[in-house]
Amino acid sequence: MRMTVFHIRQFISVPYFIQLMVMTTTATTLVQFLAASAWGGITPTQGWAR
Repeated sequence: MRMTVFHIRQFISVPYFIQLMVMTTTATTLVQFLAASAWGGITPTQGWAR
């Protein structure tokens, strides 16, 4: 447990990693939202084929 806390502290102390985590989460959420919006009235099979 102490090692986990140590690694999290090290991770948080570097701004690059915080920015990377935030941007990755934001981009993934946006892609999922756009994909869900693009389905429209098609079936999952048709969506997969596209």
